Amino acid sequence: MERTIAYYLKGSEDFVSEYLVELEVAEISKIWEAEDGDADYLNIYQVGAAQQAAVEKLLGEKLDLNKYDYYLETHQG
Repeated sequence: MERTIAYYLKGSEDFVSEYLVELEVAEISKIWEAEDGDADYLNIYQVGAAQQAAVEKLLGEKLDLNKYDYYLETHQG
């Protein structure tokens, strides 16, 4: 399983790029306060203001939430 933080031009589906990330289920649950029942965390989670600081720390880069929409995406290999 591979997880990425993908980002798209704000308000569109125009893919810009993505970062490969190492995130455990417990970390995803903590950052996104994910619902019970999604045991493998295969949903797509949007990165909002509440997650911005944690994701910036994870990536080591600042996010531009005004220009891009960011999502945690999980891909099964």
